[in-house]
Amino acid sequence: MLPGERTLSHDLGRPRSVSSFTPYDSAVNELLKHSDGSESRLTATEPARHSSRRRWVLVAKLLVGTSLVVVLARSTDLRQVVQILRSTNPFLFAVVCLIAVLDRVLMAYKWNLLLRARGVFASLWQITRLYFVGYLVGSFTPGAVGGDAYRVAALWRRGKAGIILSTVVLERFVGVTVILTIAAIALPFSARYIGANAGSWVWIITLGAAATVIALCLSLAPSIVLGVTRRLPSVSRFGVTRKLGDFYTAYAEHRNHMGILGVFTALTAVEVLVLVVVNYLAARSLGVDVSFGYFLCVMPVLHILLRLPVTVQGIGVQEGLFVYFLVLAGFSAADGLAISLLHRAIEIVVLVLPGGMMLWLFPVQLRPEGQDSVLS
Repeated sequence: MLPGERTLSHDLGRPRSVSSFTPYDSAVNELLKHSDGSESRLTATEPARHSSRRRWVLVAKLLVGTSLVVVLARSTDLRQVVQILRSTNPFLFAVVCLIAVLDRVLMAYKWNLLLRARGVFASLWQITRLYFVGYLVGSFTPGAVGGDAYRVAALWRRGKAGIILSTVVLERFVGVTVILTIAAIALPFSARYIGANAGSWVWIITLGAAATVIALCLSLAPSIVLGVTRRLPSVSRFGVTRKLGDFYTAYAEHRNHMGILGVFTALTAVEVLVLVVVNYLAARSLGVDVSFGYFLCVMPVLHILLRLPVTVQGIGVQEGLFVYFLVLAGFSAADGLAISLLHRAIEIVVLVLPGGMMLWLFPVQLRPEGQDSVLS
């Protein structure tokens, strides 16, 4: 079986091979399932239309990323960047790579907590594989949606798709909330780097953090959310109210597992701190002496901005943001660009290459309902 080909279970009995459908298409099909159990399949022309649209989006993102890289290359001393990269401390680089691997395991562990609480069982090794491969898939899809859709499709289980999707949505929601909260706490301590606009940044980030905390709490209150959705005539007119209601029912059930949700939130905060440590040590390995406190302030904001689906894997955007924030702190543009390029090297060594190997060596095999593990 080729890496891009998957075996999907249609009738819980005879599997069918579908090479023309990506994991993203599979996830879309399941989300379009009717309430009576029937399934709205993509028509013969829809896959081609979706494929063409994705190609054009990919081309546009590549053009934007390339343009940003060219601008940075023309405005930065590339010889100085090369000299900084040549001075990389190999020991610190190895430590950073190890921490990055452990961070993926942490992400898999905390997501598995949500899955097991909702009756979806898979081993830590299986979930960890999904994160590595999902990163690879997400590199060529809008934002992080492709990686998330791959995880949902890979954990496919009849009757469980809504639950699995709800854990991914909750994971993203909690992640943004924690990132903004940490940024709001750390920002005042780094105001001296930001200068005259420090006050505005503090207010914007603090209000954003407060808004996401309130929204997260309200999202787990069914009486409020369902009351609002019933008052949306446009939603009812397009016939998706019931589908949204079914999804939200699965999502709101997480309120019955507040202990697990509390542990999940705490581990998400640890994950954000690991992100800060990785970038701090990467800078130190290059001899760039940026304070840990500044990275604690900057990295959450940078992480949120990188989730905007502007370019493929934030190419050009990440480099520009590192240059901007490092120059803001009094360092050279070459320092910022060197840190970003080292970060790219870490991603390739730790995430992209292992993700490709896992996709090739461990193709997803989906099992019928009733078996403990949903992955091979």
